Amino acid sequence: MTELLTGFAATLAMAKSVLEIGKTLNNVELIKQNSDLIFQIAQNQIEAANLINENQELKTEIEEMKNNPLRFDGSMYRDNDNFPFCPACYDSRKIKVHLKMPYKTVTGNMCFKCPVCDVGFYEK
Repeated sequence: MTELLTGFAATLAMAKSVLEIGKTLNNVELIKQNSDLIFQIAQNQIEAANLINENQELKTEIEEMKNNPLRFDGSMYRDNDNFPFCPACYDSRKIKVHLKMPYKTVTGNMCFKCPVCDVGFYEK
């Protein structure tokens, strides 16, 4: 990906060289078109840099998921120890919050409560 930015830099240098030739020849149309070209190259460089950053963030996220896999069992996220995490906190803020120990509801179901967002989750 870095080669992409290097390629843009080389293209930008060539465009600037052509711009100087246009100034020497006093060709207004050539100068205008070349200025537009330089602007477009700069825009492409910015977009490429953003894509490179996004790609690196996704690679980091994938590596983290490989090292610490979570699975969704239909109601909660669980890790290798099968301990539940709050799906609301993980989905909205990407934070792993262990749910409090379950308690039995009036209907007899087991309910886990999140200490951060205070949402309750029933085991399926």
